[in-house]
Amino acid sequence: MWISNHLKEFFILAPIVGLLLVGVAISLRSGLAGVGTEQARQRLAGNFSQLLLRLAGYGVALLAMQQYIGIRMNLGW
Repeated sequence: MWISNHLKEFFILAPIVGLLLVGVAISLRSGLAGVGTEQARQRLAGNFSQLLLRLAGYGVALLAMQQYIGIRMNLGW
C-alpha cells in the first residue's frame, strides 16, 4: 500500500516537474544567439530574474486565491 501511494504520486508529479523544467530551459535560452558573449550572459541573467519574479507572482496569486476560497494556508509558523 505504501509503495503504491508513492508510485502514484510519482506518476502524477513527474510529468508536471518535467514540463516545468522544459519551460524553464526554453525561457532561459530565449533570445540568445550564443552563450559566450557578455550580452548573452546579461540576457540570460535578465531572463532568469524575470522567471523568478513571474514564479513568485504566481505563487502569491495562488496563495491569495486559496485564502479567498477558504483554504487557509498554514505555513508552519
